[in-house]
Amino acid sequence: MNSKFAIAALAALLALGNARAAEEESPWAGTASLGYLSSTGNTEAESLNAQATATYSVDGWVHNGFVSARGSSTGGVTTGERYQAQYKLDKDLSEKTYMFGRLSYDKDRFSGFDNTMSGTAGLGRRFIETEKHSLKGEAGAGSRRQELDDGSTIQNVIFMGNMDYRYTISENSEFTQTLLVEMGEDNNFTESVTKLKANIVGSLALALSFTVKNNSNPPAGFEKTDTFTAIGLEYRF
Repeated sequence: MNSKFAIAALAALLALGNARAAEEESPWAGTASLGYLSSTGNTEAESLNAQATATYSVDGWVHNGFVSARGSSTGGVTTGERYQAQYKLDKDLSEKTYMFGRLSYDKDRFSGFDNTMSGTAGLGRRFIETEKHSLKGEAGAGSRRQELDDGSTIQNVIFMGNMDYRYTISENSEFTQTLLVEMGEDNNFTESVTKLKANIVGSLALALSFTVKNNSNPPAGFEKTDTFTAIGLEYRF
């Protein structure tokens, strides 16, 4: 990601932020963001990152998509590179309970695991839903396949848990905290994301986030914990 690309992308996000939202309600919703990222752990780097989310809701079914990419280089040498993609399907069973299925892919060249793929299914529950606060939790099971840098693979049955909390501070700002845990025989994976977002104009917001990613049993020579601090612009549609 060079500087010209970053400037053009930021200008596009600013233009979108000033655009009018469509008046009729759409089943689609989502975000697109671009920003600065600082990482510690297996990668010590500063870079640009981009991500997008999309949700499509119809007749009690909710389709959720997520993609993310980040990369950095120093002196022409790549020092950080990670790609993520996720698809999740929710189906309401009652006002507060739903079932879900989740597929995810994570490729991080500097974690010791070349790529990780997992599929899980289970139940979710909305514990709190008020004007200011929302809290939901999910629990399920599935399988995970991890390919190491040396080409070997590890495949485990996993049990997963996920918590998602949102606090609406004001009309123009909100705080969110998510925690994902995948427990397997050979490795437990945990990822915590803390995020604070404030609207700038229209659908455009400034977002600050802190992510902690941990593998309990990484390959030899790699650290267990990585942290990522990001600040950027986020457009909501």
